[in-house]
Amino acid sequence: MKKIISVILAAFFMCGIAAGCNDNTPKGPGYINERDKYLNGFAEPLGASNVKNFDLDVTIDLYKQMNVKAARLWMHQNEYLSSPTTLINSGIVKFKNIIKKLKDAGIEHIIAMNHYYYYDGGFSSMVPSRDETANSEYRQFLEENRQAWETTAKAFPEITYWEVGNEMNHDPFLKPVTGNAYSSAEKCKIMTDYMYYATKGIKEGNPASVSVMPGLAPFGSMKYVEICLENIYKDIKSGNFPAGSVKSTNSDDYFDVLCWHPYNTIKFDYEVDEEWRDINITCYDVAKKYGDNGKKVVLSEFGFIDMGEESRDINAGKYLRDAYNYIKNDMPFVETLFSFRMYNDSSTAGSELGSGEPYYGFFTEPNSNGEIMPKKRAEVLCELYNGNLEGIYKYAGSLRK
Repeated sequence: MKKIISVILAAFFMCGIAAGCNDNTPKGPGYINERDKYLNGFAEPLGASNVKNFDLDVTIDLYKQMNVKAARLWMHQNEYLSSPTTLINSGIVKFKNIIKKLKDAGIEHIIAMNHYYYYDGGFSSMVPSRDETANSEYRQFLEENRQAWETTAKAFPEITYWEVGNEMNHDPFLKPVTGNAYSSAEKCKIMTDYMYYATKGIKEGNPASVSVMPGLAPFGSMKYVEICLENIYKDIKSGNFPAGSVKSTNSDDYFDVLCWHPYNTIKFDYEVDEEWRDINITCYDVAKKYGDNGKKVVLSEFGFIDMGEESRDINAGKYLRDAYNYIKNDMPFVETLFSFRMYNDSSTAGSELGSGEPYYGFFTEPNSNGEIMPKKRAEVLCELYNGNLEGIYKYAGSLRK
């Protein structure tokens, strides 16, 4: 009997170390979840701001006052690349300065994001239609963007986390060169190809790089995020991706970290409730179903639109508190919540992103005197992040009554 038991135990032991026998075995950096250090995140276009009277040093100081520990940094390649392999020195200097300022402020964890693609000699939101034919325009597009990401990762070794796009499942961020908008399935297929080549590029540029899935948009509702995740995983596991001669069914070749934007667009004021919690868990269940249990998630944008109304701002504070508690207590797969965004932004009025886009700010847009007033939900976020409540009024000046 002892011999039989020994044989069984040995078999279990061998199974535990054999490849593929234990799906929960950590496979890479995407399985190292440091939420205790980095849950408190903020997303603001520090290097690409059109906010009136924007001041970088003031903004980073407000990060410090709020006890922000992770930053999502817009780093569009058109500012520091003139081609996939050619650097623009002024852009390199600009972003290295921003990165240094963030790190000097104690914000070591930075996820850098670019959502423009190199195509036809320049950067834009346009992507040619999917064509796997050798030497096709699409295949050239993928290779040039692989090169662009390799060049980027080499140029910025101080950044290891790269979100290789933004809301590629949403029309404003993935547009056809001609004709009607891509269908959801078409966008997911292009996104799957693009993630593979971008991930390959950043890891060739810097082997320490970590690839973050472009944050998925909840167009219509969070159900759309679930559908897109299902489509992406099905495409990966089909054995027919990416476009090109080399195929891979390993999701790690496409992304190390999962990412989506859990705006509750189906509810008025983006109300957060148990349904919101449950659909986020359901989204993660998709990853688990395809063998990625344990792979971490970052929520690289999350916030509320108040339309300039104080009552809606107060409601947003309540929903924010509920969301943060759901994340802490029921969503252990989330490493970082990136609250979006610091200021109201009047420059976005009339944009294709909708009438509410100017009203995401936790703070008012700075006035001509540089005065900035925190909204009610900024107070809530500061409390949740264990920040300095008095400190967020540091620049309020005459606006504080």
